[in-house]
Amino acid sequence: KFFCFFGRAQFVQVDEGRLSTDWRRRMYARDWTPLPFTLTRAPSNVRPRPANLDAMIEIAERLAAPFDFIRVDLY
Repeated sequence: KFFCFFGRAQFVQVDEGRLSTDWRRRMYARDWTPLPFTLTRAPSNVRPRPANLDAMIEIAERLAAPFDFIRVDLY
């Protein structure tokens, strides 16, 4: 999930174990630096940077361009 403000992806949310009893979440900056907070879930382990992260950010920002704020989910 890409949180975009004024057409720019600012941070990324990654969920793990969403359908289990151990649902965890990690927030990352757009450069894949782990952020020191989470939203309602315990933090997951730090994951390796996805090889296609730059392409994913580009897609999210294209979709976000007309909005002040939007969350773009890519699966």
